[in-house]
Amino acid sequence: MTSSRRARRIRRGKRRDERPGPVDKVSARDSRKEPRWKEILVMLFTLGPMVGWIVSSSIEVMPDAVLAAGWSGTAGTMTVSWCEEPETSRHRRYCGGVFVHAADGRAVETSADNAFDPGDTYPAQLSPDGDRAVLRGVWYALAALPTPAFGLAMVGLMMLFGVFIGDGDWGTPMWWSLLVLAGMTFAVGAVGLIVGLVAGEVT
Repeated sequence: MTSSRRARRIRRGKRRDERPGPVDKVSARDSRKEPRWKEILVMLFTLGPMVGWIVSSSIEVMPDAVLAAGWSGTAGTMTVSWCEEPETSRHRRYCGGVFVHAADGRAVETSADNAFDPGDTYPAQLSPDGDRAVLRGVWYALAALPTPAFGLAMVGLMMLFGVFIGDGDWGTPMWWSLLVLAGMTFAVGAVGLIVGLVAGEVT
């Protein structure tokens, strides 16, 4: 009995010695607090250009989308009078014609949608500056979504990739928050892309 008690005491002592001390716990906590500069730089270099592309494409297409939705400008009808294709600009056509205001019937000359031919008439929305008349309608506004929506979906996909391959603690509240944010970003972009492509086919 005495030898077995001594053996148990020896094993207990070894277990106590193997436990991490206060210094080890502090060092482990400090290592978790160290910034992961490599991951941060990779995310910046991958997401930065994509976010810039989304912003630039949105700035390019959103004004016409807002006009097509009727949120700005003046409603009326546009009759295409002429179209031309400059030799210096291949695969690019410029059209113009007469826009008639729906409110007072006043007619002004302006740029037209190059998808139409001379003699065509379409419901249009004149820009506040009066420099162009875009095709009016909700579907035509939604048709401008694919480019920025694709970029947003790619950002969400990269965020999901970063969440799953990162060395963060899985299952923590922060991990779940990042996962939800990345999933919502990807979902919004994917839905916008599908809606925009469908609208483009309808129009």
